[in-house]
Amino acid sequence: MMLKRNLLIFLLLWFYPFLGNTQEIGQVEPRNDDVEEVVSSIVAAIEDGSSRRIAHHFGSNVDLYLPRVEGTFSRSQSEIIFKDFFAHCKPKSFFISYQGTSMDGALFVIGILSTEEGDSYRGYLLLKNVAGSHVLQRVRFE
Repeated sequence: MMLKRNLLIFLLLWFYPFLGNTQEIGQVEPRNDDVEEVVSSIVAAIEDGSSRRIAHHFGSNVDLYLPRVEGTFSRSQSEIIFKDFFAHCKPKSFFISYQGTSMDGALFVIGILSTEEGDSYRGYLLLKNVAGSHVLQRVRFE
């Protein structure tokens, strides 16, 4: 009886991706979006210090390089990290100094984040196209 149960669980887990639900847990649902609209939305979220709105653009995992935190984090962890970052570095403005596309089709944005405390951070955003949506893959403020 136990062997049959274990075999059934094994088969269900093995064939689960083929049963019609191929979307990974935590994966961003596809959004057909305009690149300029996405970049504008991200910049507005940064300027407003809204971790929730910027997290809307994260992929399932995000590479973060912030003054006190570096690493690859899940979408929800990244939102919490940004909430803390914005609490300590209240954004005033984010000025895009350069924007382009890499050879593999990823979009990158380079700019300057100015804070209410008078500090400035050089910002780098990398967006990749995943299933028709541009998602933030890497964020760096230094």
